Amino acid sequence: MTREQLNNLFEKEYVRYNLKHNKSIEGSGLGLNIVYSFVDLMKGNIKVKSKPQKGSTFTLRIPQKIAGDALIGAETAGRMQNFEFVKTSGEKPNTIKHTPMPYGSVLVVDDAESNLYVAKGLLARYKLKVETADSGYASLELVNGGNKYDIIFMDHMMPDMDGVETTRQLLALGYEDPIVVLTANIVMAQEEVYSKAGFAGYISKPIDTNVLDKTLMRLIHDKQPPDVLAAAAQNNEPEIVEDSNAVSAELVASFLRDATKAIETLNNVIGREDISGGQVKMYTISTHAMKSALFNINETELSSLAGTLEDAGHKNDTAVIKAKTPHFLELLVEVVKKLSPEEDLSIEDEDPAYLKEQLRVIHDASTAYNKKVIKKALTNLGKKTWSKKTNDIISEIKGHLLHSEFELIAKAVDMKLKNGAV
Repeated sequence: MTREQLNNLFEKEYVRYNLKHNKSIEGSGLGLNIVYSFVDLMKGNIKVKSKPQKGSTFTLRIPQKIAGDALIGAETAGRMQNFEFVKTSGEKPNTIKHTPMPYGSVLVVDDAESNLYVAKGLLARYKLKVETADSGYASLELVNGGNKYDIIFMDHMMPDMDGVETTRQLLALGYEDPIVVLTANIVMAQEEVYSKAGFAGYISKPIDTNVLDKTLMRLIHDKQPPDVLAAAAQNNEPEIVEDSNAVSAELVASFLRDATKAIETLNNVIGREDISGGQVKMYTISTHAMKSALFNINETELSSLAGTLEDAGHKNDTAVIKAKTPHFLELLVEVVKKLSPEEDLSIEDEDPAYLKEQLRVIHDASTAYNKKVIKKALTNLGKKTWSKKTNDIISEIKGHLLHSEFELIAKAVDMKLKNGAV
């Protein structure tokens, strides 16, 4: 553009140059005015350098508050440059082609039951073999027992032993397969730190489905020989699913169990006059878990507040913890009440003999570590009407099954049958 054109570029609402070449293009030049208006609204400025027959350089500067002094890292910066962000509630769902990987196996490690439920649901679309563990210690037991996985998805923040320490111990055992960290603080994630800790990558929580898909393709699919891929493609049609914000009854049930534990932990912390370092750590882990769990059920505003409290925990800011936690607990209790099913204590078991039969099936299957048979029995039980006491038993079994706690399933069922509770 010439100097005269540059001087007039943002002076008029709509400017068109080089009409000879642009007369057939509707709206040519309109975008510049729109951009200028947006920049002006954000109290920024835009500068242009241009030479005829050479080209133009536009430079935009927009004021931005400093969010913190932590490095976001090259990978996160690259995602921001490519406009790859975590999907939030209300956005248009992504449509992903879930390539079947029946040859693959993964382990998901997370202390929040609702997070495990969501992760299993996302991974099931790939027809992978999926196992779960609710602590670092549980994952170590599985690996010590000879289990190997194509990927271990490891939550960063967990009580007793976090994901970084768990990974250190796994590597010390000689474990060589990829471990991917799950972090709820993607902007604060420092891939250099995770890389030094031995992780093969990281995925944001709530789980970024696009990054999950790319991770599975890179670390499982792309490592398979051609004959394995050909056989899988022949026997399994790719599943194309739109990511949904729908909340299932099972997810709500797992959230309620997570929330009940969190309420107890947070009340215990703020009920003390002096909060110790160990209590602040438990507080931070609990609010961290609630941040993801609340997002899972589309309670995004309360999830954001949980994130604020988690940040206060990281900073050991007991003043903020004591000031803001009571209100958070009030809102969390309201959500729990809203989601808790109304209990009709007058309802009796529809078919006691059938109930005992299915519970015995579950008991025998748990001693044989047969998850498939237990799931089928639970499905059968779901087709009939049961009392609150029986529904509590079924809910307990589902909770244990999610963590593959077969011994606890057998113990719970055995106790109910022996005590004549059903």
